[in-house]
Amino acid sequence: MGKTILVVDDSVGIRAAITMTLSSAGFYVIEAADGEAALIQLEKRRVTSLFQTSTCLAWMA
Repeated sequence: MGKTILVVDDSVGIRAAITMTLSSAGFYVIEAADGEAALIQLEKRRVTSLFQTSTCLAWMA
């Protein structure tokens, strides 16, 4: 298994597409729908990379 990447985006479709692409490339992907969920995931797991696609996550604004 490859490195762990946290994908953060509030769009389910975008998250799914990115997750599928990264998983196919051998990465272990964790998903979060918003900034709050991302912070929780970061506290719970060892994440080696972060991939965030929204220009503004509502909770973090």
